[in-house]
Amino acid sequence: MKQKTKEIQIQNIPLQEQNKEYQLILWDICLALVLMTGSLISFVESWGQKTGMGILIAVTAGIGLLGSVLAQQYGKKTSIKGILYGIPWLLLLIVTGFHGYLTGFLSWINAIITGWNLSQEGGVALFNAQTTEQNVQAFSLVMALVLGEGILVLVKKKQRIVCMVMVTVWIVIQLVGATYNPVACGFLLAGLCGMWIAGRKTWITKSMVVWALGIAVLLCAAGMSSDRAGMETVMDFREQVEEKVHEIRYGKDILPEGDLYQAGKLHASTEVMLEVQGQQEKNLYLRGFVGGSYQNGQWEEMSDAAYSGKNAGMFTWLKARSFDPLTQVAAYNQLGEEQDVPEGNQVQVKVKNASRYYIYTPVSYVRMINGSVKEEKDSRLASRGLFGSRSYRWEEISGSRPGELTVADNWVEDPDTDRRQEYQEAEAVYREFVYHTYTTIDSDMQRLMQRIFWDDYETDSDGIYSALNQIRQCLSGETTYTEMMPQIPEGEDPIRWFLTEGKQGNDVYYAAAATEAFRAYGIPARYVEGYYLSADQIQKEESGTNTLTGADAHAWVEVYFDGVGWLPLDTTPGYYYDAVSLQQMISAPDQVNKNAVLEDPSFEANQATDTTGSRRNGDALKRVAVRMGAVILGGVTLLIILALVLLGVLEIGRIWDYESMHRKYERVDQKEKIHMMSEKMEKLLEFLGISMSLGWKTDEVDEKIHEKYPGVEAGSYLRVCRIMEKSLYGQMELEAYEMRTIDSFMEKLQEIGKETLDRKGRILLRYGYVARIIGKIRRKTGQKRKNKKNDRKELTK
Repeated sequence: MKQKTKEIQIQNIPLQEQNKEYQLILWDICLALVLMTGSLISFVESWGQKTGMGILIAVTAGIGLLGSVLAQQYGKKTSIKGILYGIPWLLLLIVTGFHGYLTGFLSWINAIITGWNLSQEGGVALFNAQTTEQNVQAFSLVMALVLGEGILVLVKKKQRIVCMVMVTVWIVIQLVGATYNPVACGFLLAGLCGMWIAGRKTWITKSMVVWALGIAVLLCAAGMSSDRAGMETVMDFREQVEEKVHEIRYGKDILPEGDLYQAGKLHASTEVMLEVQGQQEKNLYLRGFVGGSYQNGQWEEMSDAAYSGKNAGMFTWLKARSFDPLTQVAAYNQLGEEQDVPEGNQVQVKVKNASRYYIYTPVSYVRMINGSVKEEKDSRLASRGLFGSRSYRWEEISGSRPGELTVADNWVEDPDTDRRQEYQEAEAVYREFVYHTYTTIDSDMQRLMQRIFWDDYETDSDGIYSALNQIRQCLSGETTYTEMMPQIPEGEDPIRWFLTEGKQGNDVYYAAAATEAFRAYGIPARYVEGYYLSADQIQKEESGTNTLTGADAHAWVEVYFDGVGWLPLDTTPGYYYDAVSLQQMISAPDQVNKNAVLEDPSFEANQATDTTGSRRNGDALKRVAVRMGAVILGGVTLLIILALVLLGVLEIGRIWDYESMHRKYERVDQKEKIHMMSEKMEKLLEFLGISMSLGWKTDEVDEKIHEKYPGVEAGSYLRVCRIMEKSLYGQMELEAYEMRTIDSFMEKLQEIGKETLDRKGRILLRYGYVARIIGKIRRKTGQKRKNKKNDRKELTK
């Protein structure tokens, strides 16, 4: 028997006290105050120093907020609202004298850049702005007034996305300018959370207030209780994450990378690191890590700050004159007399278990034959590949003599060709930079080096060769080479401990100490790690392919020879020639023997061989398994990254779609609003498995909803339908409480969907806009096809 239709009386429900308009205004003001406080703290801190204007900035922002409140409340007419907004600006312009704003803004940007350069040792150039205290004050007051007036407008208009961007910008400014303030972040995030909790609602509930206050108290308390140590913990965690990502991309490196406390790992591995095939028999120092500055037992690559200031643009200027510090030695060799120019040596490198990040090349490198690389200033080459480079070929040009026997040709001082003249001019500029940058040494270390190496140093032929012999003699007389690295006492500097107490160490300690010794004497030097391939190894290898293991990892010094460039010098016992051998080399011609196997097809066939030309199947399978594991891990990482990017795109699209729909909703009249709400309700119920159409089987649909979802009160759907029909069919204006009834019912359906739908359903509910966009595209495409078809019919007729 058909159930009798229920009569539902729509009553005029009076507004309760909590929904009065002044409470909404108070809520907006509270949120604006919280966001403004965080913004002002961030702004004041971003100057990096005490501006002395904190109170003045706060008062100005307060005046702006007050003006914005008055404009929102009493500025019903546009003219009155404009006056209320404009009065604070007029007063500000008069006080500041109508000038200094742009210069003050540039000074603010310079302050942020300076903070970045100081904290990250960066080299970002500053804007050329001659500023005064008045300019800084003028811009600061303008910024305070913008924040005071603007934030309340954003909160009032529910501009959550804009506020989220603003909060993100302030936090980024803190991090970039090294002015992180946890209290400011707490206020910013608390205000943003308050906006998201409130959403688009036009009334305030107790739960909203409780949640907002709870989050605000929690975030602010966390900010006030945190300190620099907490921030350092975060930074340490970030560095660890970066190291793990670097390891996933390029593989684990056995090189200490300048960390003298990890010197013992240099020769710890017995795995194959590189396979190298060249055309000539000569010693090759294959450069990987290059340390330019030393502090607290750690060599670091030269910071960007060294290349800023007066050195900014230097490399561009050098490149314009065909001068590249990374190919300088090869260029010098090529500019020699024709009969003395060495023959080019092409070398193929295959990376097995070494880091794929570095491109291992000697100082005599001239060009990359195959492989994608990038130059890291004047220190080294690095791979451009996402997961590094596994195989590449390059060419180098050099003789066979060790670097210490190098003497610059006469043409360096007196160039006789245009090309040599251009080289000399460019080299003089780079040399000035080298002497300014690569002779830096700590004052305490300077005194130690002077006492150990140079106090008793006397020679008639003062130069790099003589200084190198002095360093070698001091090290060999005072220290002992060992692979069993002793434990360095906590708090001890490794170089100082090596030279004064431990007096035992491996390649890393010898190279590090020699680098500091050269610098203390005024000779530019830098610390280098990589792999060493001797001419004897090449000569003995019958297959033509040399296998370098962890035992071939090495550390040495690169010293700048005026007019020539950076050359490798060795101070580690067993790696350099004695004085007699060097004298014999001086008297003999610099002749390079060619490799017995110039081209080995098996090398290009991707076959891994050891020094005997064969490898056990088990080892080969192990390498294949390791490689496949790395590939799979890399693939999984890439998929995760792509998934996160896709998720980010979907979320941005969802937020954009939501904001677009809301803007459209705000622009249309009430009848169109109800029509949009009706379509949305139909879609929501469709997701919940209930078909509906406004005015069709209303009682039956209401029963289905209550039966399937008991949390929905019986009659709720009926009530909402009657309200909608009143607007759409009855052409009657709805009251505010009726609109809230519809909003409440829609929110209830949203909550049910989140709680009851499976994962697929929740995804479709959240990103349903994608299907809507695809549907629109299909409809447009179908319409275009239909129009074309009709056009063809018309043409046929």
